[in-house]
Amino acid sequence: MVVSAPSTLEHNEPVNETPRLDVSAAFELRSAELVRSAERAAGENDASALLELRVAARRLRAAVELFQPAFPNRLRKRARKALKRLSRIGVRTGDVQHVLLAEAHTASTDLAEKATIEHVLEQIDGERAAQRSSLLEKIEDIGPAHVAALLERLAAKAAGDDRPKRRARRAFKLFDGLIDDAFAALPDRTALESADALKRAHSAVRALRYSLEAVVPSLQDVADLVRPIAELEQVLGTLLDRSELLSMLDEQRAELVRNGRNVLGDQIARLVERTRGQSRALGERAVALAQQLDRERLSLDLRSALGVKPKGRNGHEPPADDNGI
Repeated sequence: MVVSAPSTLEHNEPVNETPRLDVSAAFELRSAELVRSAERAAGENDASALLELRVAARRLRAAVELFQPAFPNRLRKRARKALKRLSRIGVRTGDVQHVLLAEAHTASTDLAEKATIEHVLEQIDGERAAQRSSLLEKIEDIGPAHVAALLERLAAKAAGDDRPKRRARRAFKLFDGLIDDAFAALPDRTALESADALKRAHSAVRALRYSLEAVVPSLQDVADLVRPIAELEQVLGTLLDRSELLSMLDEQRAELVRNGRNVLGDQIARLVERTRGQSRALGERAVALAQQLDRERLSLDLRSALGVKPKGRNGHEPPADDNGI
């Protein structure tokens, strides 16, 4: 069996005293990220700001899900709905492709390739500019600062909780399910050839990563557990983004050839081949990272960090009250 890097937690020691999972700490950092990236997206035509806004919203959605029994239903549903809308802002505007191509342009030393990338960026940026006013209206309509204030209210509602053991048990139960989902979807070389399998793997690993990150402000031990998962999620996300970029470049090349612009079409074809080569290398990296993860060790480390006692003789967790997180 392939194992991950040596754990910082010793399983032959007693399980830690149950920590207090701080809802306010989980929300505070990510809420600040949400507001900051929204302000950047509104004030600058910066594609990376929209990416950061979506990521911050997804992380906060994971935190709301993790701590949901502590919240009043009405407030929780309002927060989830707003965060869901923010997590989809600008998802079809080409900002991911813009960021990847801008990086490729900076890294390239080939003048012809740079000119090709500039042509493609011009097409993408034209579409982004046409949709910018609509994006700004959506951001203003949702109101990220209002969402942050709503999350602060949720955290205040949970502040009086004095049942850390129940909260830790429910958190571990949720994490254990996410771990199962992530390990079931871990990619091998065959899976990486399928866009659907790649999406499933990235979605499952991302859900685990963002949920674990929600407890890092309370439990620094968990930060060590998140690192290899975060690295895998980033590689899978980049692979997925490159897959979408390749589809877009293929469409651009075909249109250029149809219009008789064969020289530029050939340049894009070369850019496509280079990008595919980079994706193959990333795919090998993803498979290697996936093979280094150990499901049992991750579960044991997480149980120890949360202070959750091992399963009883009947193989079941101690009962957790879903209303007692």
